Order: sequence, then C-alpha cells, then structure tokens
Amino acid sequence: MRVRIFDYGVGNVFSVTKALRDLGAEIVEEDYDALILPGVGSYDGALERAGHLRDALAERTPTLGICLGMQLLFERSEEGSLPGLGLMRGEIVRLPRGMKAPHMGWSLVRGWSRIFEGTGYFYFAHSYYAVPREDVVRGIVRYGVDVPAIIEKGSLFGTQFHPEKSGRLGREVLSNFLKEARR
Repeated sequence: MRVRIFDYGVGNVFSVTKALRDLGAEIVEEDYDALILPGVGSYDGALERAGHLRDALAERTPTLGICLGMQLLFERSEEGSLPGLGLMRGEIVRLPRGMKAPHMGWSLVRGWSRIFEGTGYFYFAHSYYAVPREDVVRGIVRYGVDVPAIIEKGSLFGTQFHPEKSGRLGREVLSNFLKEARR
C-alpha cells in the first residue's frame, strides 16, 4: 500500500510515518493509493498548504484526516477565516466554555465505524471539534458534550484523536484504514 502523508509543515509527520511503516505501508509523495492529513497546528496555516489537495480528495482517494486533518475536511472553522476543504458539511467550533482547552490526554471513545468498532481509550490534543450537518459521525468521546471522535463518509475518514499516539488501539485504527483503502 502506497500512502502519502501530506506534510503542511506542522508536526507529527514523523510519528504517523513510523506507525504506517510499522504496518507495512510504503510512504510516497506521488502515485499513492491513500492519503493521510496529519493533525497539529492552525486551521488557516494548514489550509494555505493543503488547499490544492481538494482535487485529489474529490477523486475519492481514500483519506484519513487526523485531528486538525479531520477538521480540514469540513466547510469552515471558528479558528480561522479560510474556507475548509468542504468535503463534509458542517463547521468546527471551540470546545464549550468551562471545559479545559485543549482537551489533552486519554479519553474513552465509543465507535461504530469501519475503522474502529467498540470502546477504548485514545489520545486527544485539541481545542476545537466538528459539528457536522450530515450523518458522518461514527464515534464519540464525551468531553462536556458529545464530541465526534470518528467521522466517515465514503472513502473519507477522520479521527479527532491521534491514532499514531494511541498505542495498540491506534494501530488497529490505522491498520483498518489501510484495509479500507485497499478495497
């Protein structure tokens, strides 16, 4: 499986690369079978570099957005002024007032997705979350409100948590994404 990890210059590319290589994926820049949008940084900063991926994503390239990478799939975010990739209807909003932000650490996810089904603890580091306007939520974490932890629409997947930092269950999520991308 040939995977491109889109590097928009804001961290965690190394840990995602290592996790995917451990699963047997070949990391490439061109002629890829699947795409990963890793996730740390600011919404507008990432979009300035990732906006041209709209075409690849529109061609139904199997894609996994991680944290900020997942948020980029939506139409807009309170964090920035640039329009998102618009591949999923909805917006990204700040965690509710009174909740510690960022939500950082291990939290229990309940999932019913093709990439994770069941319950388990995953590692989170975010201050914003998705409010979809279509039926794409396939996993939640309770953090003051039900925060979408896993989203899924056709060949597009997203996790608000960091599977590359989530041990055995995170590895399972990445492995399941690679299996889905091969279909």
